[in-house]
Amino acid sequence: MDRKRILCLVLYLLPTFSKSFRLDYQYGAILDAGSTSTKVHLYRWIPKTVETDLPKFEEVVYRKFKPALSDFVGDVKMIRPYLREIFALLQQLIPEPLHESTSVYLMATAGLRFLDEDSTDNILKEVILFMSNGSMNPFKYLDGYARILSGEEEALFAWISINYLYNMFDISKTHKDTIGMVEVGGGSMQIAFIPERPIYAGKQAVIIGGREYDVYAHSFLSYGAKSIGMRIEEYLVRQNMQAVVLTNPCMLKGDSHNVTSEGKTVTIHGASNATECVRIIDTYLPKIPEFLCSPKPCTIGSVYGPPVHRENFLALGSIYLTADELGLLNDNDLMRPVDMYLMATNYCRLTLDEAAAKFNIPSRWASFDCQNGLYIPKLLKALGFNMETENIFAKRKLDGVKIGWSIGAILYEEEKSYYTFNVDAKLLFN
Repeated sequence: MDRKRILCLVLYLLPTFSKSFRLDYQYGAILDAGSTSTKVHLYRWIPKTVETDLPKFEEVVYRKFKPALSDFVGDVKMIRPYLREIFALLQQLIPEPLHESTSVYLMATAGLRFLDEDSTDNILKEVILFMSNGSMNPFKYLDGYARILSGEEEALFAWISINYLYNMFDISKTHKDTIGMVEVGGGSMQIAFIPERPIYAGKQAVIIGGREYDVYAHSFLSYGAKSIGMRIEEYLVRQNMQAVVLTNPCMLKGDSHNVTSEGKTVTIHGASNATECVRIIDTYLPKIPEFLCSPKPCTIGSVYGPPVHRENFLALGSIYLTADELGLLNDNDLMRPVDMYLMATNYCRLTLDEAAAKFNIPSRWASFDCQNGLYIPKLLKALGFNMETENIFAKRKLDGVKIGWSIGAILYEEEKSYYTFNVDAKLLFN
């Protein structure tokens, strides 16, 4: 039977199957392989039939599996039973008649990006061996279903998620209505938005609901909250190579921990010194002279970044957490950088016990709000935001749905699949 007859038969029988097995639903899963765990997001939706429509995703399950994939770097053979447990869950939740048509994507982020190339290749090879084996993975698998996301892809997917959840891809909305995204994660920070001017670098073109969007997206590796904390401590150790006890101005008095540097254990105590903390942070946010910047303008170092003045931005990750723990968010979730900076300057004068009691923060996290409360406003300023801007809003959930990049990733893949299928169908029938 030729391809044309097979497709006609499938289209003819689909309504009958749909009544029995709810084959009108389509399923898809994103396995977010992060730095601490693999987060499983299983979605279902009714596929769209009109180009300008968008599927309405329902999250069937969200589940964390520990440890992280990157933790198997010394024993990659343990990846197979780890994935077997994840795929067993998916097989239980997805109707068996839909297994072969269900796409499962494993997308790794900073956890694998930080490993050396050989370690990353070994882990990814083991993942692909599992996912490409039909006896272990009953779901649809194509090349690229298991991959390491670039920071820019992660930023783009988060941008898609935000604008999907806020209904900014509706046919009644324009490109100017879209919402920008800025996120400080653990290992990196990302920014994505549609600028007013042409994009000279970092352009990500995407088609959603029949319209093309040119998005500026960039990821700054090692500019996440965890990474900047490590870099501050590395700076302190470099400045005092012989010392076995150091003070960290970005930590609160009464806080301490040990770090190992070149085989030597160094004890670091908090100093509660905002001025000195900012001085160190500034060393990691340099900007080259304008005449050396090409294309213009530049943000951090020589990285190109279009002006950020036009649209509203949603702030995610440590920006939200810090603003929330410092009590900065009002009813409309507005987050002005200057407010965070002033609050953090006062907060960083407190001792660990004082901060934990006054702000009701667990002691083990209290010093991070000193560091991040100073770092985040300086970072936003380096990216081009006015310290008194009222265009940044910090939020973690919308209508009970946690805002992340996974729903943007499944929408991106679904839209890509829609256009691929329809192009193939047109070629088949014409």
